[in-house]
Amino acid sequence: LRSFGGATIGLDSISINVSMEHNFTSLSSSSTLSQQELDTFAPLLEDIFKILLGVFDRHLLTTNQTKYAQWALFYMCSLREEFVTRLFDHLFDIVQNHKFPQQQRQRACMYIASLTSRATYVKETMTQMVLNHMCNWMTSYIEVQEENGLARDANHHMLFYAMFHGITYILRALH
Repeated sequence: LRSFGGATIGLDSISINVSMEHNFTSLSSSSTLSQQELDTFAPLLEDIFKILLGVFDRHLLTTNQTKYAQWALFYMCSLREEFVTRLFDHLFDIVQNHKFPQQQRQRACMYIASLTSRATYVKETMTQMVLNHMCNWMTSYIEVQEENGLARDANHHMLFYAMFHGITYILRALH
């Protein structure tokens, strides 16, 4: 038995849900730090962000149907606006990089949409920038397809569909 979040539970009954709930409860109760206090911890926050981004790349982008683990990185983004910008830039780089497997690129689209639509700390100007970037990507994709001859295989266009789904997800969530 182990004491966890004020309750004693068996080690075999600890699940990812319980663990994440405990972590987010702890984080939200301590999230009343002032900007000056956050600035004091800037080097530590930077290190944690880099670690979480590495974990995100190695494990979350390669895994189907994650529900909670990405929220640790999303929480870090809430602490510093530069983290949000860097995460969006990173995800867009993955979307555009043909060296990444198609499924990882599609997941990057969905993480962009999820963060943009759900995170209250993402400013309107950032949301506009994200939507603009997504629409520009789709326009470029269509132009390239028209030049090269449109492939009839729907599987060939899954990234396009993921991007479109991401745009509609953002628009639906924000209206």
